[in-house]
Amino acid sequence: MKITVLGAGTMGKQIALLFAQHQIPTVLYDNQASTLARIKEEQQDCLHLQVENNLIAAVREADLIIESVFEDVAVKLALYEELLPHVQAHALLASNTSSLGYQALSVHPAIEQRLFFMHFFNPADVIPLVEIYAPTHIPYSALKEVLQLLEHCGKVPVRLKKDVPGFIANRLQVAILREALALLQSEVAEAADIDVAMKYGLGIRWACAGPFEISDFGGLDIWKNVFNQLAPKLAVDQNGASLLAAKVARGELGLKSGSGFYQYPFPEESLATYRARLASLARLKL
Repeated sequence: MKITVLGAGTMGKQIALLFAQHQIPTVLYDNQASTLARIKEEQQDCLHLQVENNLIAAVREADLIIESVFEDVAVKLALYEELLPHVQAHALLASNTSSLGYQALSVHPAIEQRLFFMHFFNPADVIPLVEIYAPTHIPYSALKEVLQLLEHCGKVPVRLKKDVPGFIANRLQVAILREALALLQSEVAEAADIDVAMKYGLGIRWACAGPFEISDFGGLDIWKNVFNQLAPKLAVDQNGASLLAAKVARGELGLKSGSGFYQYPFPEESLATYRARLASLARLKL
């Protein structure tokens, strides 16, 4: 199978490297030649990765095209319409969108007959999870080949039965963030202590078992009582968004700006440490 990844941003680059490092011929396309030149220089030893600044040349031999461009419907649709006349008859088109709905992107029959969602979790070359949503008209034989390819690359794909914004993981993540922001705004605890509770409590537990497994282990009768007592008291509003908005307005964007909920005097070192920890945990999990 030959793969083309569209978009050489953070996620697109990681996805392309994932496949190329598993000896799968991969083309990485971007309309910014300078970006591709930098990646080519960085990845000189990656023999299965090719960078390409010409869209038609990038897609015409691909069996699987993975789109990972800016999260904007108009941008994605314009790209699809430009490439579709030049792809192979059997080629599939996967979007790495994390928030857009299927109906928004499958506006033309030519797109719909090929399009499915394949959502990688950042960093894509480290986190095993890949969320898949494919409508029933996508041939199962072709989809099965994609799933086998992901497993070959060490990924753990999960299939959604319905198209929902945020898939599974991001919906759970935002629900947790909403409650964490509420705890912080209510001065129940400092941000660092909330993070500690997650990392050294729930995080360790959830690396071994999901919420339904944990409910079974604890006893559904027990969890019924816990749920009934706590659920009505949890945050259900969007007030936490104001805290995020205030930080963004002050230019406190997190690692990329050097400050967010924490200070990052050495952002690249902080990112490298984070990635190393993730990689270690991912190996342990698998």
